[in-house]
Amino acid sequence: MAPPPRRGLPVSAPPCVHIPTARFCKLWCRAADENVVAPTCPAGFLRDWYDARALLAAEWTPAILIALLDGPLQYKDILAAAGAARPGLRWGGRHRQLHESILSRSLHALTRDGLLERHETPGTFPPSVHYCLTDACRELVEAVAPLAEWSAHHRELIHRAQSLRARADRPHQPNRATP
Repeated sequence: MAPPPRRGLPVSAPPCVHIPTARFCKLWCRAADENVVAPTCPAGFLRDWYDARALLAAEWTPAILIALLDGPLQYKDILAAAGAARPGLRWGGRHRQLHESILSRSLHALTRDGLLERHETPGTFPPSVHYCLTDACRELVEAVAPLAEWSAHHRELIHRAQSLRARADRPHQPNRATP
């Protein structure tokens, strides 16, 4: 008989005993069975953190989601609103532009992932398509708001990190001795 699946985890997820924080995890989880990962387990928290971050990882995702906060928009309106955001300017040092192909791929991925809903009005030509946030996506945006507030509160730390990364990303220029 196969062991019962662990609470809150897919069957393929490793038990606490296989992670470096196993001793701490056992204390934190207070689980009688070492194969059970409680919802408050640091391993589960870390996995969930990475899962949430992966949903928002694409460069233009935050700008698209913020553009849709006030309600449904058509493609051209999303392109204009999200395209004005210019993410990555401070971190990458380059101005980036939201191209139609990038927006199309982003909207498709966000719809596939369940963050957006696509609504097409039947019987119109050309087709009238609107995108809007799902309820789960609205919750996600609300959950990220404290992170944005933290960022605003720690602006100096962020500027210092941006500066150090920009210097580290520059190609190394060897010193040339002059004769």
